[in-house]
Amino acid sequence: MPKLKKHSRHALVEMMIPSYQTQIMKTTFVFIVIAAMALALPSCQNGHSPSAYTTHSAKAKSTKSKTPETPVSVRVYRLFEDLAPVFAPDDDSLYVINFWSTYCPPCIKEMPHFIHLQDAYRDKKLKIILVSLDNPRDLQSRVIPFVQKHHITPKTVLLADDNYTKWTEKIDTSWYGALPATLLLHGTNRMFRFGAYQDYPDLEKAVMEVMKE
Repeated sequence: MPKLKKHSRHALVEMMIPSYQTQIMKTTFVFIVIAAMALALPSCQNGHSPSAYTTHSAKAKSTKSKTPETPVSVRVYRLFEDLAPVFAPDDDSLYVINFWSTYCPPCIKEMPHFIHLQDAYRDKKLKIILVSLDNPRDLQSRVIPFVQKHHITPKTVLLADDNYTKWTEKIDTSWYGALPATLLLHGTNRMFRFGAYQDYPDLEKAVMEVMKE
């Protein structure tokens, strides 16, 4: 019996050794992982991961420099007849009426020219009206955000009358509704252009021609 008891204790010790070795290995592995993380942390802070650090800085800078957006009011005209008086002015101002849409790349490309014209002729008798032909459902989601984002200063309205064949010929008989399109009015003088102005001088040249007539 004593011999059997000694054998059992020896067997128990042998069974405990692998368990003890496994625990040591787990502890060593955890220590290695923690050490590796500690070494990696200073490298990110020192710029070894420039994209993540730069992105974070850009967002922070953008947040600090952000200014409150100016409220934008865009009046919606359901029918062309409601907007018609604009095309028959009774004063001596020069009217620049541009038809555009947020879905029209050429319209967006030429938009800065009208903003430039507004600033250049601020003290002149010149009025710019930007007539959006966007769907009225996009007023809050696209039109107003676009006006805010690009700091559009000329008066902006939205014409929701989609019966184009009825009213486009009243603007010009050659126009079928494609965008962009611009109408210049000065007294009895008028100039209609289908297509975008290539640059600001191109737009200003047209304005000067209508003024001289």
